[in-house]
Amino acid sequence: MLKIRNLVIFLVVFCSLTVRAEVIEKIKVVGNVRISTQSILFRIHSEEGQELDLDTISQDIKRLWDLKVFSDIKVDVEDGKNGKIVIFAVKERPIVKDYEFLGNHAVGPNALLDKLKEKGVVLRKNSQLDYEEIARIKKAIIDIYKEKGYQYTKVEHAYTSVGNNIINLTFTIYEGSKVHVYKIDFEGNKVYSDRKLKKKLKKLKEHWMFSWISATDIYSEKKYNEAIENLKKFYWKHGYKDIYVGEPKIEVKDFTSEKQKKKNKERLKEHKKIKQDLRMYITIPIHEGKQYFIGRVSFVGNKVLPDTYLVKKWELEEGKPYNLDKINEFVKDISETYNNFGYLQFTMEKITKIRDGNIVDLTFKINEGKRFVLHRLEFKGNDVTRDKVLRREFLIPEGSVFRIDAFKNSMLKINQLGFFDITQHEPHIKLVPGENKVNVVVEGEESGVNELNFGGGYSEFSGFFLQGSYSTRNFLGRGEQLSVSATTGARITYYNIMFTEPWIFDYPHSFTVNIFNSESEYYNFSRKASGFSFSFGFRLTTFLTYSIGYKYELVDVPGSSLQQNSIFKPISNRLTSSIFQALTYNTLNHPFMPTEGQKYSLSFEYAGWQLGGDNFKYTIGLKALKLIPAYKKSFFDVNITAYYQKGLEGNVIPYYDRYFIGGTNTVRGYDYRRIAPVDPDTNQLIGGTKMFVANLEYVIPVENRFQFAVFYDMGGVWTEDMGWFSNEYSLKRSWGFEARFNLPVFQMPMRVIYGFPLDEIPGVEKKGNIEFTIGTIF
Repeated sequence: MLKIRNLVIFLVVFCSLTVRAEVIEKIKVVGNVRISTQSILFRIHSEEGQELDLDTISQDIKRLWDLKVFSDIKVDVEDGKNGKIVIFAVKERPIVKDYEFLGNHAVGPNALLDKLKEKGVVLRKNSQLDYEEIARIKKAIIDIYKEKGYQYTKVEHAYTSVGNNIINLTFTIYEGSKVHVYKIDFEGNKVYSDRKLKKKLKKLKEHWMFSWISATDIYSEKKYNEAIENLKKFYWKHGYKDIYVGEPKIEVKDFTSEKQKKKNKERLKEHKKIKQDLRMYITIPIHEGKQYFIGRVSFVGNKVLPDTYLVKKWELEEGKPYNLDKINEFVKDISETYNNFGYLQFTMEKITKIRDGNIVDLTFKINEGKRFVLHRLEFKGNDVTRDKVLRREFLIPEGSVFRIDAFKNSMLKINQLGFFDITQHEPHIKLVPGENKVNVVVEGEESGVNELNFGGGYSEFSGFFLQGSYSTRNFLGRGEQLSVSATTGARITYYNIMFTEPWIFDYPHSFTVNIFNSESEYYNFSRKASGFSFSFGFRLTTFLTYSIGYKYELVDVPGSSLQQNSIFKPISNRLTSSIFQALTYNTLNHPFMPTEGQKYSLSFEYAGWQLGGDNFKYTIGLKALKLIPAYKKSFFDVNITAYYQKGLEGNVIPYYDRYFIGGTNTVRGYDYRRIAPVDPDTNQLIGGTKMFVANLEYVIPVENRFQFAVFYDMGGVWTEDMGWFSNEYSLKRSWGFEARFNLPVFQMPMRVIYGFPLDEIPGVEKKGNIEFTIGTIF
């Protein structure tokens, strides 16, 4: 295209020139609207007063074209009074206001945008049209569909003008249908049968009657490559190190009926999904080679790690099959160990020598290289957050050894802050040329830094309420947490101020103070409370913390209709003065909507006569949360919570301190505080001193800020006289669905829950409940 333009320019200019050299009298730019004339002239090397030169003009056109802001560039040469007038006629590329997708039935618009983002393709609105970017988008869309089994997807694009050289860009996707594998054959295999090898492909299977459940018959290049890798590992495990798998012979036949083909033509016109019966037949050529066995193993060049350490890591015994997969894992393991010591350019060459009996002797030639240190650390995207707040979570100070494991833990610690999201950008790690130094740039996006809310609503416990609050996890960009809130409603009045300093005097020790005043009405009593608490936290290891604090709470409970039971006696200004402490291990990758990691916590609270109160007791708590990876980005979420409390000095645990479960944070599907032991005399819930809740979820992250979960909950409460999991008050179970939205206006996820009870509670109708709340999951 550029060559044709240059030829046209040459002819125009050539016809305009006389035999003698011409001088440029004036240079004009026409056709530009948004791009200033001065900006264009700045990139043109031809100058007024100089000789007119075809090569220079050709380079001028190339420089303007490389700006990617013009859709057409022409050059005209006219006669002037004292020379030639050179006119650059440009046509600016239109501005893309918005994007639209048509025909994408298998991948929704939001999911498609997320998939494109994963491939590094971002649809930039209000930017100039980029033809190369359009080609990238179309290729990325086709790749996305191929990964899902659509091997014949086509994508077309079109422009719709909205005036003033502004357009909307529409991508029309012709998905086609998925291709099903109907037959897999192997050529060249002698040691193992076709049937045996088909089993080792694992995720790629021939079509059968229940394939619609597992989808293992859907072909994609990614799935095929994974299947071939599994096949190679099977051969490697048995000593066939030279196994070779050639290019497959693939034949696709269309078994779509003529009637369906006619329907498909009409459906395509309306951008509807079509149905095809595409069947694939695959023949995989194999060269198995000989079977080899492990011989002698030696190491040379290692200074940091001794032979004794390397031999201990080597798991293959002499005489066993030459398992190439295990050998590769060994090399990877040793490489990671050296990387964690700062040896980033470590290499490990495998030298083999084959002797009689197909025995392979191995020598690992190690080049440790230099030990690298962190030279410079930078952060991008933290417009509010101070560098100091992020740097102190980075476990490698500048000038220290750059350890890969410490670097990964640093990235996790930064993301755990909850206000600087680094998951959408890969960190930039660059070696300083000629030096054993590393520069690191961490890029992120600030989210939920400050939240100011005024509004109202309805909750299961509070009824209708009005609420006003200010909260931040990053007060003034210093990483401090501050929360001021007030709530008033039909059943609750609540005021609270909380402040946390996560780093005291630049040490990883935290301080938290909380002042509160509340008045709540429950089903059969009311409770007024006021007080304060403060605590200190100490980071013992990277993810292990210990906290200790003090709580002062005055409680007033007026008389109840149930006060004939000692638990319901009226209380006036009863003081709980307690010391509490906890040990917590936390590797969750996000404080509100984690997708991986685990969190364990053991707590103990003591309120004895020594502390001056009159509500004597102790409480032991255990919490365990583990996220287990499942299919693709989905995961299982297992949560267990257990508490036990006992009165001291003859004290009976009062009603307002006893355990009740049910509701959004314990056993979903049951009403709030409706799972508890019942007083046989009054037939009223009296709560318990032992509590157990277990939650199992299968979570599917649909988008970056949205999760969908299927859950199964169970829990129970028992009094002082009952044993754990007693038959009389057995566990109550429920199941249901939950949707979580991490909206930018809230710091915590909004949750919509539908739960259905599986066990009956006397006096309560067994039916599904829809619940709404804002807060963390567990």
